[in-house]
Amino acid sequence: MDGLDMATVPVRYAPCESRDALLASFDGSLAAIREALAGLDEATAGAAWRLSFGDQEILRWSRLELVRTMGLNHWYHHRGELVVYLRLLDVAVPAVYGRSADENPFAKPAA
Repeated sequence: MDGLDMATVPVRYAPCESRDALLASFDGSLAAIREALAGLDEATAGAAWRLSFGDQEILRWSRLELVRTMGLNHWYHHRGELVVYLRLLDVAVPAVYGRSADENPFAKPAA
């Protein structure tokens, strides 16, 4: 795709029927992005990608900028949200990207 016109995208999400269905959806999305990234050569990665709403251009990036900014940075943002919600619920934060402040690297393992 050379871009995405948000005016033509229906806003609806498939219902999550079960934990297994959700995990299968995540696995499918991961496989799809891995396949797409594996198929990128230098010229395709550097080519322009456009986000628009009808005739109004919202942004124009290279595909590489798109993956970095909308893919990876967005992922980090949601990881941060997860940590905030866990803290508000007074739940120990697990390792979501390396150790968390709630893990004691000097603690003895449980017997």
